[in-house]
Amino acid sequence: MTDRSVRVAVLAKQVTVFGQLEINPYCRRAIAYGVELARRSGGSCTVFTMGPPQARDLLAEALGYGADAGVHVCDPALAGADLLVTARALAAAVAEVGPFDLILLGKASLDAETGQLGPQLAGLLDLPFTGAAVELQVTNSTLRATCEQDDALVDVIGTLPAVVTVAERLCAPAKVPPHERPDPAPAVTVLGLPLPGAVPGSESPTITRPLPPRQQVRAGRLLAVGQVTEAVAELRRRGALDHDVPAPSPVGPPRPGPLIEVLADPEHGELTAELLAAAAEIGGTVRLLCGPGPDRQALAGLGADEIWRWSSPDPGPAAVAVARSHERPPDLLLAPATAWARAVVGRYAVLVGAGLIADAVDVARAGRVTVASVAGGEVRCETIPTLVTVGPGALPIRAPRRGTAATERWWQVPADSRDVTVLDHRRVDDYSALTRAAAVVCVGLGVDDPADPALRALLRVLGAELAATRKLTDRGVLPRSRQIGVTGRGVRPRLYVGVGVSGKPHHLASVQGAGTILAINSDPAAPIFAAADIGIVGSWQEVVPALVAALEDDSADPVTGPVGAHGAGVSGRC
Repeated sequence: MTDRSVRVAVLAKQVTVFGQLEINPYCRRAIAYGVELARRSGGSCTVFTMGPPQARDLLAEALGYGADAGVHVCDPALAGADLLVTARALAAAVAEVGPFDLILLGKASLDAETGQLGPQLAGLLDLPFTGAAVELQVTNSTLRATCEQDDALVDVIGTLPAVVTVAERLCAPAKVPPHERPDPAPAVTVLGLPLPGAVPGSESPTITRPLPPRQQVRAGRLLAVGQVTEAVAELRRRGALDHDVPAPSPVGPPRPGPLIEVLADPEHGELTAELLAAAAEIGGTVRLLCGPGPDRQALAGLGADEIWRWSSPDPGPAAVAVARSHERPPDLLLAPATAWARAVVGRYAVLVGAGLIADAVDVARAGRVTVASVAGGEVRCETIPTLVTVGPGALPIRAPRRGTAATERWWQVPADSRDVTVLDHRRVDDYSALTRAAAVVCVGLGVDDPADPALRALLRVLGAELAATRKLTDRGVLPRSRQIGVTGRGVRPRLYVGVGVSGKPHHLASVQGAGTILAINSDPAAPIFAAADIGIVGSWQEVVPALVAALEDDSADPVTGPVGAHGAGVSGRC
């Protein structure tokens, strides 16, 4: 309970779902919680959105659910706004209408998962930030939250005002049928430019160019349930069941070029190797920003030329230190798309006015321009620095190089009493399991029980790790760290098996690094078949047991030998 009224601001976005504009599902939870908290405390809930005139329909639904007021940031000059311009416009609107005690928003958007708006708003408004909350309590001027972050649940405490992103499991969504929604006009304030700190969308530092659909590069062989033996023979022919995995190529030698910084997540050092190798491939001086950890020689082998170590992992002060401690800014900063790194990079971007490319699947430089591929497009940015977050598992792992050295220095990161305090950090999964896996079985919405014995048997016979699509992890069926897709992570196993996965672009973009893709779906028109090497049409309840039997028969063959026994260190667990 709280003995003070709480003024809540909710920032909501529209997304396209089956051709219709809808409130982003994560934002529906923010609206529901904000309305409930305002009612309970005797406060108010104001819902903000930014977009064209039709975006006011979103506000009508929020008002119908119980929001007290709406604010529509609408200006033709904001068309095409990127992350930085969007954050500046919304922060300016919140400051204009506020003050507020609590600013809520969904942890991400389904159509362009970035997870960056929350940290950027916190940086612009100079407020504490935390997320993605699955539990949230506000008592007087204190907030307590349990947050879902990668492979952990994190308990935090902080003071109001604050910015909090919410997860799908926080509460039931705010939904109001169209015929019960009021006319929003009397309760909605429309704000346009100029707003203090806001700039036109034409000034966006990043430019996205949609890419045409990729040409089919997979074999695309479609089989029936009765042909699982042929499917296994094709897997064997392609080397997807081989015992020996080819050694990765080594990290490239140092070369002249730009200054590239790599931000290391203190909880997920295994992702640092991917980013260092990518930086070394681009060429130039590679500076690693990290805490205590691997020794200097090991990091030099992974691609680091300089190592700057700090002692505090808190995003707020780390972002300030990154922004203020450089003799000169880097040309490019690479960071993993983890909860901690997103918080640091989001704040860093608004502090220095840098372009931010989120959730890239690859990155390169063309002269002074950074070019990165994201789901459905190519993003270009010329700001110095340009910041890029890269999805875990999106980049190849390289073998360490030899005969190189790195310099090392320590730098002090100031404490920030305004930020939230971590009370407990409970790891609920092994985040690196999917990275190490030689085989991954991913279940989609078409699978009603990921713990089914037949699926367990498939994991066992392949020596595979289990993963899932977003809707299953949102339901808590598997930990968030097991979610494959742009809204989760990428994988590059020798063999990827999609069971009941439809094959949306954001998911397929995250599995293109797999050596072989096997798809199982009852719908012969499922998009995943167009991106698979082998497809089996049929219900998973029928196909999976037959596939397990065929794999076991193949492993008993004295010529072909066992399947999945090598496992590459995987556990086969969920």
